[in-house]
Amino acid sequence: MSDWIEALGDRTGPLGASARAFLSRRGGEVVQGADAIGLIAQAVDELAHDESASDDEDTRVVEDGGALLGLVLIERFGGRHARRDRDHRILIGEFGTFDPFGAIDAALDAADPAEKLRERIRTAEAEGRGRGPIARVVRAFSLALIDRGLDQQIQDRFELELQLEGGIEIDLRRIAEATEELDDDAVRAAANRLVALLPGAEGEAGVPWADAEARLLPRLVGASFLETLGERASELHLRQLGHDVHVALQLRYEGRCRYARRDEVIRWRDEGALPFARAIENLAARSNDTRFACVDTDEGALILGRTGDGLDSARLLLPTLRDVLARELDEPIYLAVPHRDTILAASDPALVARHAADASARAPHPISTALFRATESGVEPA
Repeated sequence: MSDWIEALGDRTGPLGASARAFLSRRGGEVVQGADAIGLIAQAVDELAHDESASDDEDTRVVEDGGALLGLVLIERFGGRHARRDRDHRILIGEFGTFDPFGAIDAALDAADPAEKLRERIRTAEAEGRGRGPIARVVRAFSLALIDRGLDQQIQDRFELELQLEGGIEIDLRRIAEATEELDDDAVRAAANRLVALLPGAEGEAGVPWADAEARLLPRLVGASFLETLGERASELHLRQLGHDVHVALQLRYEGRCRYARRDEVIRWRDEGALPFARAIENLAARSNDTRFACVDTDEGALILGRTGDGLDSARLLLPTLRDVLARELDEPIYLAVPHRDTILAASDPALVARHAADASARAPHPISTALFRATESGVEPA
């Protein structure tokens, strides 16, 4: 007979094994609900008052106890494990997100560990009911979509970052910050204003070039993204870069961005504009202060670009990239863009390939593990 953890299926992600490890150390019985939380609270209290506890013990309780807490909440409110790069969360209820590992860590550092744990669990319960600080903003945005009759539905989410149908990306953090001390009516009003700016409200003609030119940026996309769009992928402006990687163009606004349509790009060109060239210029202007990290490994130097501004993979297109990398690396230079927020470069293709495969496997929206080679005129498939 399966137990409650097994019954959650693939919604547990890697949390199932960690939760079982925690239960095994606390007696082996696969308890659930309030009994499981009781074991977590006991472990936190013991560790918080044990001055001889090692860092490894602290890490085990945070990772394994956090995993069990996450699964208890998933079972109660529905949801699943979610991962963004190295960050793990649980999506609970229809709109909520919670960090169970951060909850355990905060409790261990608190003057009153038990009370801090209870406080974090109350926040999680509010998220599960759609009333927490993240959930209420996502809920308001979702209702605003429905009210305006727009067909964009939330395909994926991680905390306050949403992906809608058609490749539209929304960041609700500004709304959350601006309405943190305000009531739900204020949140709903802010969400309505943002939804009013989505493509369905712009009309079929799309964005005029005068408004688009300063907002246009390149974005690299891979096969998995195009498969997700299905037939709608043909609506986007796409240029093949090599292997399974394509270049799309994005229009970026405050708190949201969307992909430029083929018909929009054609119209801009007919008006005499050079959309792709302008997108590269805008990217270069946003990259003036970008600094890549050079990491020494046993196989040689590895350059890592991961600024978190959502443009790191697109920097593969910068005409000055080869010159920048050549300051640290010998020719030939190999590159990879495993996902939106990472670009890798090294003189050893095997080194790049290995790190690209690892980063891609951990990414919620991977681009490609394929290798490119830097040349005087840009990049080419390796």
